[in-house]
Amino acid sequence: MAGWLARLWPGATASVTAVGGGGGGASAISSSSSAAYFPDHVPRLQYLELAEMYSPEDPDGRRLLTVALMRRAVVDVQRAVAIREEKPPLQGLVRAGVIGEEMMERMTRAEKELEAEMMEVMEEAELYRQGWGKTIFQEA
Repeated sequence: MAGWLARLWPGATASVTAVGGGGGGASAISSSSSAAYFPDHVPRLQYLELAEMYSPEDPDGRRLLTVALMRRAVVDVQRAVAIREEKPPLQGLVRAGVIGEEMMERMTRAEKELEAEMMEVMEEAELYRQGWGKTIFQEA
């Protein structure tokens, strides 16, 4: 719930947590990335590194890659849920003039990036198991 607040005022996270709010997960923010709505997608980066190191033809490599792809899909689902939950209140704040359009533009960019990311995950999933691209996010 406090995810959008943390994105607006990163220093407020400690206050919200101290009062009893602010779980982790998809709502975490990286103070080093002020232009992005979400922090770096670490499972995506890990998957890409593993894909360079291991072959899907090797059983151990295939297992590592499928687990890494699933972790990537889990983060994608968390981000999709965060956007769905945070967008309406954020739109209300923009309409009320409490915050500027920049935050809404960052969310819109994040939505487009997430859509492309999810398409890429679905394509990758098809490489490991036919039909997995259609179900990977349900399994995540």
